Amino acid sequence: MSRFHFSGIHHTAFATSDMDKTVRYWRDLLGCKIVFGLVEKHQKQYAFQIAKHMMVFFFEWEGVEPLNPKRHGEPVKGPFAFDHLSIHLDEQSDLFRLQDQLACSEQPVSDVIDHGFIHSIYTFDPNGVPLEFSWMVPTVDLENNPVFIADTMTDFKPPGRCPVFENWPECEEDSEDERVVLTGKEKPYF
Repeated sequence: MSRFHFSGIHHTAFATSDMDKTVRYWRDLLGCKIVFGLVEKHQKQYAFQIAKHMMVFFFEWEGVEPLNPKRHGEPVKGPFAFDHLSIHLDEQSDLFRLQDQLACSEQPVSDVIDHGFIHSIYTFDPNGVPLEFSWMVPTVDLENNPVFIADTMTDFKPPGRCPVFENWPECEEDSEDERVVLTGKEKPYF
């Protein structure tokens, strides 16, 4: 049980120096609708809808350079925060159709990889964002039967499945009249 009622990833946010190229890829190639747009003096921001409550945002900033290609899941050194974005597909046939579409559009795309619980293809958007598109194998129930895989040469012990709330202090909830919601223009995030 989660302490909060999460319902999925709402959005991820990336940066680009070429919003037109980004729009052509996410909207025109992948078929994601633009559901939010903000154009201000020094920035553009668009949100592409992946699913009902899941979006990919891009900020356009001058001077942003595409990411250096890195294989998904490949080890790195030094400061690092992001490996890849995985987007779920409901049907296995969609995975193969997307693979074909990327290939015939001369976009890099891997073969379909069977990971045991998902089948995936890997590619990059025009900004170098590493993307995985995945279809869940319907006979695998990760909720009730989680999968932990380890090399037989290790003494790997998976962490417990359930949260350990005692590791953090219990906080008192603010009353409704103490809660403050600022406009996005005020931007005092921290």
